[in-house]
Amino acid sequence: MPGAPSTLRRPHASGAQRSAAPAKKAIQALALYAFEVIEGKRTIAQLAGTITPEVRIELQKRRAARTERRTLFQDHRLLVPIPGPVHVSRPCSTVIEAAVALHAPERTIAVALRLELTAERWRATHLTVL
Repeated sequence: MPGAPSTLRRPHASGAQRSAAPAKKAIQALALYAFEVIEGKRTIAQLAGTITPEVRIELQKRRAARTERRTLFQDHRLLVPIPGPVHVSRPCSTVIEAAVALHAPERTIAVALRLELTAERWRATHLTVL
């Protein structure tokens, strides 16, 4: 399984390059990977470089709740979503707010995230899978 989206990193970038937005494909991948973490298909450690500790804790809570629900209702369905277009807003040069719809045969999952540029790296400071 591939790791975290590498295009969220900006090593050795100059001022203008540092604030350049990561590729939309990297944002789509992060949204999909977060969904896979909650579903138990991916480890949280694979996202370690692209999320803050607060986001990691929230994903762990959501994963535990999803696991409990799946166990109680004996829900063994396998959802394989396909990321839709990324909708991006840049309130300032060091912040990106984005939304991605993940399309699966039986439902659509929305992922909202906020990326902030710190120490030459874009990291998700807020991430919600609805």
